[in-house]
Amino acid sequence: MLFNAVKMWFQALKQGGTWTTLVWMAVFSLTFFLLLLVVGGTTLAGAMFHSGFSPTTGVTPTSPVAHFAIGVLIVYILMMVATPFLTAGLYGLYGQAVQGNKVSWGTFWAMGRKLYGRGWGLMGYVSLYLLVIAFFAAIVIFSLHAVGIVLVAAAIILTLPWALRMTGGLFVDQNTWGNSFRASFQKAYYGQLLLGVFLGAIGYLILIVLDLALTHALGAVGIVIYLILELVFAVAIPVWLFALYAATK
Repeated sequence: MLFNAVKMWFQALKQGGTWTTLVWMAVFSLTFFLLLLVVGGTTLAGAMFHSGFSPTTGVTPTSPVAHFAIGVLIVYILMMVATPFLTAGLYGLYGQAVQGNKVSWGTFWAMGRKLYGRGWGLMGYVSLYLLVIAFFAAIVIFSLHAVGIVLVAAAIILTLPWALRMTGGLFVDQNTWGNSFRASFQKAYYGQLLLGVFLGAIGYLILIVLDLALTHALGAVGIVIYLILELVFAVAIPVWLFALYAATK
């Protein structure tokens, strides 16, 4: 199963379309950064424009801080609405790539539209998962203290294959939320999935150590190499996780 996952991983990474997700992530991040700049700039301009004027009526003008808060709230609402689309586009594209299907620039938008509801579904699942872990942690740590911390860490690690199956069910098989949730508790390939996730984590830790060494040894050149490696792993790690899931089918 792990051998098949490695094959699927390499095949997906060989496709140029897989790497277009870096551009889409940058576009979304830059868009919302610019929106925040516009909100901040508009608020500052409004404050400067009104600073020399005092109200001639009994109506108190709206505070620039209030304008800024409202603007930021609107931007964050837009981000919340757009995040499921971004998630669906990225994960849907990766799901297609690991199955050997041809992916391109347009795949992101096609998957974003098609799987938008599943993007919300994954957000709901993550919220539910974190809520259950937090509830479990509160009880166990309060009761067992240091031992409880170890148990919580173990619970998080041991449930990672469930989360991976849930995500794969939504974006690789494109199943409904309920079917994906039920299938996430399957016992088949549980050990291999856990090992695969562990290998991915080790790879990322090696990247961090390598980045620190390069930055220390090469200075500015090391920082550039570090940024390039971060971009590579930003695609390679999630594709590896989706390849793990696809290899269980």
